[in-house]
Amino acid sequence: MQEPVHPQRPEPQKPKPPQPARYSWAEVWTAVLTKPSVATFKEILNDPQATVRRALIWVYLGALATSGAFMISIISDPELMGALTSAPEFTGMDVEGALRGAMLFAVPVASIFALLIFLGMIGIMHGIARQFPPKSQAPFREIAYTVGAIYAPLNIISIFFMLIPVLGVFGLFVTVYQLYLMWLAVRAVYDLDARNATVAVAVPMIAQFLLALFLV
Repeated sequence: MQEPVHPQRPEPQKPKPPQPARYSWAEVWTAVLTKPSVATFKEILNDPQATVRRALIWVYLGALATSGAFMISIISDPELMGALTSAPEFTGMDVEGALRGAMLFAVPVASIFALLIFLGMIGIMHGIARQFPPKSQAPFREIAYTVGAIYAPLNIISIFFMLIPVLGVFGLFVTVYQLYLMWLAVRAVYDLDARNATVAVAVPMIAQFLLALFLV
C-alpha cells in the first residue's frame, strides 16, 4: 500500500531588501543647504541618481541662470547704457538690441566655460584628497555630485545679490558658506580629517582665483 504523498510546502519568500531612496533635485538642494553635515552628504550619495551627468546638468543650468542675470544687470544699468549710447563709435546703433543679441550667444558659451572650470576644480580636489590618509578610492562621481549639489543652488541664490545691489554685501557670506559645505562634502566622500579636508578644498579654490585674475 502506497503512502500518501504530501504536497510540498512552498518555501517562505525572503523579504526584498529596501531600495535606496531617490531624491528630487529640490530635496537634495534643500538637504544640502539646510542640514549641512557629513551625514547629509553621505545620505544623498546613496541615491541611485547620484551621477556625474546629473551634477553637470545642475551646474550648467545654475551657470546659465547666473550668466543670464549678469547680462540683464548690464542691460538694466541706465548709466552704462547711457555711456554706450552716447559713445561716438556706437552712433546710430541700437546698442540695447545689439547687447540682447550678444546675450543669446554669450550666455550659453559662458555657461560651458563655467562647467569646464567646475570639472577642472573638482579634478584637482579629487586628486589631492585621495593622497591623504586613509587614501580613499572614492570615485570621481561622488565628489562631482556632492559639490554640484552645492554649486547649483548657491549660484541661483547669488542672482538676487547680483540684481539687487543693496544685497551685494551678503555675497561674501554665500561664498564662505559654499566653502564650508565643500569642506563637509570632501570629508564625507574621502573620510578625511578637518586639516586635510581644508587643504583639499583650498588648493583648487586658490587655483580658480588665480585663473580669474589671469583672465581679467
